Amino acid sequence: MFDSGKYENWLPKKFFAHFHQSKDVLDWTMKANGPHHLHIPDPQKIDFFHEGIQIGETTFGVIRYSTLVNIHIDNLKHCYIFNVPLEGIQEIKINTSTIYSSCDVAAIFSPDQPFSMVLEQDCQKQMIRIPRKNMENHLMRMLGYKITQPLIFDIQAPMQGSIKKWFNLAMSFQDFLLENNTLMDFQSIWTNFENNLISILLNSQPHNYSLELERRLQGKPSYLNHIESLYKENLSQPLKLSELEKMLGISRERLYRDFHTYFGQSPVAYLRNLRFEETYKRLKEIKTWENVSSIAMDCGFQQLGRFSQEYKTRFGEFPSDTLKNNK
Repeated sequence: MFDSGKYENWLPKKFFAHFHQSKDVLDWTMKANGPHHLHIPDPQKIDFFHEGIQIGETTFGVIRYSTLVNIHIDNLKHCYIFNVPLEGIQEIKINTSTIYSSCDVAAIFSPDQPFSMVLEQDCQKQMIRIPRKNMENHLMRMLGYKITQPLIFDIQAPMQGSIKKWFNLAMSFQDFLLENNTLMDFQSIWTNFENNLISILLNSQPHNYSLELERRLQGKPSYLNHIESLYKENLSQPLKLSELEKMLGISRERLYRDFHTYFGQSPVAYLRNLRFEETYKRLKEIKTWENVSSIAMDCGFQQLGRFSQEYKTRFGEFPSDTLKNNK
């Protein structure tokens, strides 16, 4: 059963709920999202299901009520929820505004932001629930100071550009979780992925700290640009932080602090992301004498089995599929 309490086990857990009684539906959804009001005009028609997977306090899943429902939430308190209808429409009232969310326009609900919502009877939606503390802690690392006001996203998120790419990345990881429930080193993969997921969302969807984040990035120390150039020129080489410290004359503490402030991740994770981006680019433009293994090794990947799995997580397809799709 879905559990929204404290998690000490990061291993992924699949969940499935299917109810026909209003009370059972409310009990389940309150465990997922906290206290809220649920009104079902025609309770005899309720055919509720919620299916997905949970890792830590983050969940990915699909939800459907199968009949018209009215929902009111005063305060999510502990989480941010991204949802996009796969079918149907949801009408959302927030402050004095009414907006409509469909497959073309997602909605992002933030804590400390009361809202009401009407779901059409045929509405089925994909939901991504991210814990508030993880989102806010990551924002504070990027800003370099403790926030005093709640992080509030613009509720409307048109499914295009960077948000569409963000959603596709999240869905690829959901599929990966559902297919690969046990990995010896999964915790490190998940931690890096969640940090990237949050970082991309914070930089893609407007919120009340967007301007401050932009200013921080504009004030990025020049040595970080130099490191980025070094990384790109030496992707096949192992990362040695001690050499960077000596070359640049900075401490490892500052190196990590600045990377988290301006990139939202560690130097190691940043280099790994560059390696994947370069691999993807080269596979899309592959030369006749190249193959997947040679490109992967040129970009610094030595464990090809793990590389292939993580590549699919990031891009939604295996490296060999990228080649086939571009022939």
